[in-house]
Amino acid sequence: MTRVRWLVCAVLVLAGCADDPSGPGTYDARVRSSTLTPGAVVLELTGVGIEGLTGEGGTTASWNRISGTEEGSATFRVVLVKEIPGELNFSVDVSNLENPAPTGVVVSAVHGNNVPAGDLNSFSVELIR
Repeated sequence: MTRVRWLVCAVLVLAGCADDPSGPGTYDARVRSSTLTPGAVVLELTGVGIEGLTGEGGTTASWNRISGTEEGSATFRVVLVKEIPGELNFSVDVSNLENPAPTGVVVSAVHGNNVPAGDLNSFSVELIR
């Protein structure tokens, strides 16, 4: 009986590992800087099947498609603003999690006191499934 239990457990574990998420889903995303506290950023987000974007945790988000199509790869201009400066959090809805994760690049930013950020290399955009 013990062998049967181990076999059942092994099959269940392997079945769980083989299932990659597919279909619609959401990425949690954040923008942060290693050298300053951001108050707002403008970024370009590129990916396949991006369907929506929402600000999270006190971050307000606005976005608009600037190139591409709904079915294929598209690039969006995204504006993220936070009343209390800090990490800017948002979520990205996609049509299929099997597609490569979207990528983001900060193209403009201001400190928490509305002074333009000179060095954009300190910013990172992270998307987490």
